[in-house]
This record gives sequence, C-alpha cells and structure tokens, in this order.
Amino acid sequence: NLGTRSKQNTRNVLKILNYSSYRNIDFSSLLNANIIFTKTNDRILLYNTHTSETYTNSEKYQFSYSGTMRTQDALFNMISIAKELRDNLNSKGINATNDTTPHDYGTYTSAYQRSRITVKNALKAMGGAAISIDVHRDAIADLTYAPKVNINGVNVAQCMFVVGVGTDTNKNDYYLDNLKLALKLQRLADVLYPGLFRPMIIRNSLYNQDLNKYSLLIEVGATGNTIEEAKCATRCITNLLNIIYKD
Repeated sequence: NLGTRSKQNTRNVLKILNYSSYRNIDFSSLLNANIIFTKTNDRILLYNTHTSETYTNSEKYQFSYSGTMRTQDALFNMISIAKELRDNLNSKGINATNDTTPHDYGTYTSAYQRSRITVKNALKAMGGAAISIDVHRDAIADLTYAPKVNINGVNVAQCMFVVGVGTDTNKNDYYLDNLKLALKLQRLADVLYPGLFRPMIIRNSLYNQDLNKYSLLIEVGATGNTIEEAKCATRCITNLLNIIYKD
C-alpha cells in the first residue's frame, strides 16, 4: 500500500545542490508559484535518454546484462520503468505516452543527441505536451549503492531531480519553469513521502530540457536497487503528479 501519508513536519526545508553558475535563483517565489494541469488537456511525454540503464537482479526479476548494469532487453531496462509510470498515470486518468526509442544501444556518449531528435518528433506527433519526463537511473562508481526509503512497509527506490539551466552556448529559456515544477513535486514528496527524494541537483547543462516547458529529468534509484523498488517509486511519483492535476 503506497497511498500518501498524513502530513508531517518537514521544517519547510528543501534539499538542493546548486552546482550551476546561477547563484541568485529565487527559490521561494518558485515554490509559491501556482501550477495546475488538467486531465482533459495536459498530456505527459515519457522517454529514456539512457535507455539501457538497469538495476540489480532480484528473485522476481532475473535477466542478463549487456554491459555494466545495462541491458538492451526492454523488459528489464528503463523502458520498463517508464512504461510502469505511464500505466500508473493512465490509471489516474492522466494521459501519458512513453516513447520507447532506444538512445544508447551501442553508443552511450551520443544518447542526448539521439533523444533530442526523439523528443522533437514525439512532441510534434502529440501536438505538444504539458510535461516531458526523461526517466533515468543514477549511476555512481559503487554499483551496490541502493538508495531507498520504507514507505508504509514497502521498500521504494529514492528518486532525484536533475535540472539543467543551460550553458553559455546552449540557453534553456524554460529552466525556471522546469525548476518550478521539480520544486513543487519535491516539496509535496517531502510532506507525503518523507525521504522519497534525494537532494535536487542543478547544473550548467541542458539535458534537452529546453525543448518543452515543464521538462523533468528524474533519477529513479541507482544500480543497487531492484526493479521492484524502482517500480514502486513510479507509483509515488504518479500520486504526486495526480495532486497537481485537476479533473
């Protein structure tokens, strides 16, 4: 049961690691800004830049790796996590589509250039999206690293927002909108699912977040987590989005 918890005192502090050159971001104003989406009109696009990322084998999910904690089997890589998120969102009446185009099969370093083409084409085909979400899994040197939180007796992979403000040569005119949505969702999570989100990271990068207003990059767990834990996290993310979606 991953229903929302009762509200708890979180001391009104959001954990943010700002590595960008933007040192004067007015986080308070962004947090206080109102964001409302409607289930009738506001669709969500899901995709995976680092498609082949995957997790640690578990009793329920046994699979072979095609590289270091990677697989091209869509049943066990990030396509499966985005699909789970899509299904959960659809079950709440939120119109979500996940593009299953792989972007790092064979050439990992050009994945963002490839996913950029996918996002542009998908947005054109959809006639636009209210939110676009790039679903990732965190990668660090320690392959056993498994950030998780227990929510109502269930182990859930911790998540993390990564926000790109753009670079000197590639501007992101949407970075404040993207940050506004990430902050709102993380604040909700801190109240309803304490510990679900690790500190948000803000960087001088693009991550294709300049292509659509309200673009998110979510790291769902890390290499040491299991697919079960990652899928449980998508249920929490769905509940958070459902709060800001109106019927």
